[in-house]
Amino acid sequence: MKKKIVFVMPTLQGGGAEKVVSNIVLKLNKKKYDVEIIVFDLTGQKYLKNKNIKIHNLKCKRISQGVFSFMRAVNQLNPNVLISSISHLNLFISILSIFLPSRILLIARESNFLSKNIKFQSIPILMKILYKIFYNNFDCVLVFSKKHKIDIIKNTNINEKKINIIENPLDIELINKLSNQKIIKKYKKLFKNKFIKFVFVGSLSFQKGLDIFIKSLVLIKNKKFIFNIIGSGSEKTNLKKLIKENKLNKQINLIPYQNNPFPYIKNSDVFIMSSRFEGLSNTVLETLSLNKPIIFLNNIGVSTDILKKAKNSYIINSNNPTFISKKIINYKIPNKKLSNANILKRFEINNVIKKYEKLLDDL
Repeated sequence: MKKKIVFVMPTLQGGGAEKVVSNIVLKLNKKKYDVEIIVFDLTGQKYLKNKNIKIHNLKCKRISQGVFSFMRAVNQLNPNVLISSISHLNLFISILSIFLPSRILLIARESNFLSKNIKFQSIPILMKILYKIFYNNFDCVLVFSKKHKIDIIKNTNINEKKINIIENPLDIELINKLSNQKIIKKYKKLFKNKFIKFVFVGSLSFQKGLDIFIKSLVLIKNKKFIFNIIGSGSEKTNLKKLIKENKLNKQINLIPYQNNPFPYIKNSDVFIMSSRFEGLSNTVLETLSLNKPIIFLNNIGVSTDILKKAKNSYIINSNNPTFISKKIINYKIPNKKLSNANILKRFEINNVIKKYEKLLDDL
């Protein structure tokens, strides 16, 4: 008899956690598992469209508004295993777990460092108390590295034996195939400019620190660069304002979310990771799989640990715009592509899915 696995997500918009969960949902062996997904709000859905996966839309803009809808959906679906992702949703389910049937095994997949998520909450002390009280209600917690595991242990009451390390999945073959597709016509000229072409792909959020990099570019007198920012998010209006105020409209372009960002990365010179904090960035892994250089700010994330070992990566040890601008001025694009296949092997999607299936079989 198949095990019924139900994933839970706030949305299926264009974030990294959504991409990871979508890839796992699609790749799990459907002969062994009956896989479905509960989503609190399907507005702006980017993933799992027309993929023959049952999606249960709770139609709740905020997770806190969906308590009864969520409980009803779980009772109706009656899964063997419930897997949630993104820390605020995980906390929500850990609190509600006392009302869920005890036969359901609960797994939390953390997509970022809890210490950083807690720090930027409006009431961080309260959040830390809640994590300490309720987090051990999970039967298993998934993290992406040893450093991530230590961070979870420090910020929750979780039993260390419940924590499993499973990396983010990376479909290297598919990424390289998709990178050969054409850039949308209206954006082609932005990637043919003779100046150095910086690119960012991801959510336009405070976490990603795009304001830091833009303020650095303001200080470069010789404006022989193009910075293409691809994505959507809460900081879009603020970034537009920052670009306009500093008269950088000719150098910096905001491009909407793209289903296939890989041709844009491939046709750029350098990828920018200016995050204030970062867990394990999918886009960094994808960029490395395309053998493209990355300029990155030094933060505590696992992405930074990987990039310090990667070929053609360029570290900047400060968040100060003046310091960053001087480093950018002195930066030279590498003459040749260098492979990071040895670093990426453990993230290869088939290897990661095997770890998930072993975990599900052993529960």
